Amino acid sequence: MSARPRRRWLLGVAIVLVVAVAAALGGAVWFLVGSLPKVSGTVDLQSPGLSAPATIARDDAGVVTITAATPTDGYFALGYAHAQDRLFQMEMMRRLGAGRLSEVVGEAAVKSDKLMRTLGLLQQAEAQYAAASPELLLALEAYAAGVNALLAESGRPLPLEFWLLDHRPEPWRPVDSLLWGRIMAWQLSGNAGQEIVNEGLRAKVDPDLLQILMRTEGSLAGITGQGVTRSASNNWVVGGRLSASGAPLLANDPHLGFGTPVIWYMARVVTPDKVLTGATAPGLPLLVIGSNGHVAWGFTTTHSDTQDLFEERISPDDPGKYLTPVGWEPLQIRHEVIKVKNGVDVAFDVRATRHGPVISDLDPERYLQRVFALAWSGFAAKDRTPEAFLAMNRAGNAAVFKTALRDFHTPQQNVVYADVDGHIGFAAAGRVPIRRNIANQSLLPAPGWLADYDWLGYLHFAALPQIDDPQSGRIVTANNDIRPPRYRRFLGQSFDRSLRAERIGQLLAELPHATPEAFQAIQLDDYSGPLHRFVRTHLPVVAPTLPLDLAAALSGWNGRMDPNRPEPLIATAWLYATARRVLGDELGAEPFDAWWFWQTDVLNRVLRQDRWCDDAQTPSRENCRDAVRMAFPQALNALRRDFGADWQSWSWGASHAVTFRHPVFARVPTIGDWLTRTVPAPGDQFTINRGGSIARNGTGFADIHGPGLRMVVDMSHPDQLRFNLAGGQSGHPISPHYDDLLSDWAGGVYRSFDQPARDVLTLRPPARKTQP
Repeated sequence: MSARPRRRWLLGVAIVLVVAVAAALGGAVWFLVGSLPKVSGTVDLQSPGLSAPATIARDDAGVVTITAATPTDGYFALGYAHAQDRLFQMEMMRRLGAGRLSEVVGEAAVKSDKLMRTLGLLQQAEAQYAAASPELLLALEAYAAGVNALLAESGRPLPLEFWLLDHRPEPWRPVDSLLWGRIMAWQLSGNAGQEIVNEGLRAKVDPDLLQILMRTEGSLAGITGQGVTRSASNNWVVGGRLSASGAPLLANDPHLGFGTPVIWYMARVVTPDKVLTGATAPGLPLLVIGSNGHVAWGFTTTHSDTQDLFEERISPDDPGKYLTPVGWEPLQIRHEVIKVKNGVDVAFDVRATRHGPVISDLDPERYLQRVFALAWSGFAAKDRTPEAFLAMNRAGNAAVFKTALRDFHTPQQNVVYADVDGHIGFAAAGRVPIRRNIANQSLLPAPGWLADYDWLGYLHFAALPQIDDPQSGRIVTANNDIRPPRYRRFLGQSFDRSLRAERIGQLLAELPHATPEAFQAIQLDDYSGPLHRFVRTHLPVVAPTLPLDLAAALSGWNGRMDPNRPEPLIATAWLYATARRVLGDELGAEPFDAWWFWQTDVLNRVLRQDRWCDDAQTPSRENCRDAVRMAFPQALNALRRDFGADWQSWSWGASHAVTFRHPVFARVPTIGDWLTRTVPAPGDQFTINRGGSIARNGTGFADIHGPGLRMVVDMSHPDQLRFNLAGGQSGHPISPHYDDLLSDWAGGVYRSFDQPARDVLTLRPPARKTQP
């Protein structure tokens, strides 16, 4: 080949390569950018469901305001907006509830799928759908139509997670929306996990110590050993005579596990009959927390006892039968098959007794190689909680809202509310079982072969704790014991201590007049009373052995869990080392790690009795003073190992930080690191601004559980709700709204819904065909 043809050939190859690279880059750009939602202009819908044009306006943080001609159109547009910003989150939610995650992510999800199949959350949702009122059906179907309208759009790629997992979502079904409520009902219910932990401890610890441990909230544990976090939240409301505006003020900060994206999606939905403003949940057509323009409300978990474990006796002659009060009866068997991506199908049988499913089949070792069935109020028929939410969304005043709560069945929640007419109230709404007898205050499993501990039904709504327009003008709940004096009905023994509630009440009492800004400051309060008391009580024991500057710093510490200060870290590490010396050998490693960090206040009481402080692994006998004294240098040595020799350079935030990881891309090298955000966090288990942690190596106290949402409503302007969100509106990793609210959340900066619209998208229904 001559030089000229060779150059022409090389030039041709180069052009082809350039074109190929450009095409590849252009395709990649189209794929990345094209997966982001269209936020302005007009979408001509190809499928029915919208009666008139509706708009989705977004402000500079992607917070949406939907304007629709009818409530049904509002549900449609909300479904469309949810799918635009959180489609992958919605897909994972419904597959989690249905026990079908393994079909997408493979073998790693089999354990979770087996739990959900055993609980039968999908069957519960299907039963709710079958019994739904026409009004609820309309909402569910309109919302599903909105989601599916987005899925039906051609020419736009799905979010990147679907591409990475090689998965395409099925059409959204109305029943899928009900799975969100069933998941939350399960996650916010107790105390079967506590019962099996206590049963295991019964063989390990002194009976007197067991009584102390069983009656403390921290022993509550996940039923399958999938985590030791505990739900916690704050809500309160004051009447108009205590507020600067003359109208009631309400605050709520629900505490759940942190995730990316956050569980909440902020939205305002404007229709001719109402304005819904607040926190929605992707997958659900209804407002969960917020204001409907007439009434505002918020939740905390009651921590009532709505579960029991029943030990069952299986026939030695026939493994298909179990013992009941009237003799041997056959086990109910349901066969399940889990499809596993890139793996073999997992087939298993769900056994059930008259009490409920045999939960111990999921993890025989955790359940001590014995057979336990789970009773739970969530298994009861005719659960009308979705109907309650619909009625709450529509309530025109506090009285109607309270009536709606009669149908709020699971999970039991402390609901505070206020209306524009000045009324405030509270009800602990939910189904609570009536037990024939209460074995060990329902803190240990009961014998299932006897009728003595059977459930007889559920408390009537009128028998549940509730308050209407109290004389004090204030109502506060923080997972504390909400039973009034002389209340005789059994609700449970696992309430949180009243520390957060008392602190909120104290701060409210100090206000000359309540304002939204004052409520925000209370939500951000980081004072830890129990840890402060621990330091003040025991510092004299160790102070003579400390450098003067360190002793002075701890002596002058104000009890605030400031992420920039070293004192909270030193105090927490000292507490941990003390707790391990005192109770580590009695409990064992795993139960101790599941217990200790809930129990600062309890440890303060245990340390008053020397009998618990002797280390069984040493020949000498120790008292509690010895334990506290020897724990301090242990803590300091561990901190020096991990944070350096200079204690003044240490900080609580270096240890106590929230890490936000993408559920899929976190597993991708480099990209996962780029998308991960770590935020130093204030607070601990007992602060109002709560930062529930889990210990690692005695110095790592990662914040894993806290207020993903903070909200304040002044009923003088109920549609101008203020909020603070841990993350962003979008689940798309390349969206500018993926985590743009995170810095404000960390800094305690709130925003309202009165921000101007930056983008407006109009949804236009298909043109009606004219009759010839």
